[in-house]
Amino acid sequence: GSYAELISGMLGDVKMNILMTNNFHEYYAVGDTIPGKLNAGLTESVAAFVPQVEKILPKLDSILTSLNTLLNNPDIPATLHSVKNTAEHLETTSLYLKNFMDKDMPKLTEKLNIIEDNIVIVSDDLKDINFALTFKEIDATITNVKMLTDNLNNKNSSLNLLLNDPKLYNNLNATFVNASDLLEDLKQNPSRYVHFSLFGRK
Repeated sequence: GSYAELISGMLGDVKMNILMTNNFHEYYAVGDTIPGKLNAGLTESVAAFVPQVEKILPKLDSILTSLNTLLNNPDIPATLHSVKNTAEHLETTSLYLKNFMDKDMPKLTEKLNIIEDNIVIVSDDLKDINFALTFKEIDATITNVKMLTDNLNNKNSSLNLLLNDPKLYNNLNATFVNASDLLEDLKQNPSRYVHFSLFGRK
C-alpha cells in the first residue's frame, strides 16, 4: 500500500515523498516496483488560476483608478472637515442635553409640580365660593344703579330737581359759600363768637 509521490516545486525542482501504508503486515520484496503518483503541486495549481486572475485584473485596475480619482478630489478634505464639525456639534448637543436632563429637568419638574399644586388650591378655593349668592348681589347692585339712573332722568324726582333746578342749585351753592366764610371768620376771629372769663361771668 505504500507509494512514492513526486511533487514539482515553483522553481522547477522535483521532490519525492514516500507515503507509508497503515498496513504494517505487507512488505515490498527486493526488486519490487514501488508505484508512484504525480502531485500537480503549487505550480500547476497557480497555473489553473491564471486565466481567472487575468479576467479580474482589468476590473481591479478600474476600481483602483476610480479610488485614486476619488481620493484626489479636492472636495474630499472639505467633506471630511464638515463631517468632523458635524460630529463635534452632535457631541456638544448631546452633552447639553445630558446636562439639561441631569440639572435643569428636575428643577423644571419641581416648578411644574408647584404650579399644579397652586392650580389645585385655586380650584378648591373656587369650589368654596357661593357663585349664586355673588351673582345675586351683583344683580341687586345693578338694579339699584338702574333705579338711581331712572330717578335722575325723571323730571319729577327730587334728585332731578336738585340737579336741574338752577334756583335750587344757586341757593344751595350760596348756603355752602356762606357757611365756608363763616367757618373761616371763626378761625380768624374766634373772640367775636366765643366770650369767656377765667373768673366767671360779670
